Amino acid sequence: MAYDVEGYSGLGQEAQFDVQRRLRALLDGACVRAGLSPGEYEMQPQRDGGLALLPTGGKVDEPRLTETGRPGARCRTRT
Repeated sequence: MAYDVEGYSGLGQEAQFDVQRRLRALLDGACVRAGLSPGEYEMQPQRDGGLALLPTGGKVDEPRLTETGRPGARCRTRT
């Protein structure tokens, strides 16, 4: 699964670090809600986005993975 943050380059360095930290927490939470344990997926971050390597073979509850978990969160997923 690929992920990207819009408007990242316009942020200052401290805000970029905060976005990276919050993005990782959001992605980890989404993976747990989708039924994955921390050792079952791997994140490959690249500044404002990255790639999440997920298990194959039906292990991932995909509809749950695309939920943000917070009403009103400024997060959008595309499948």
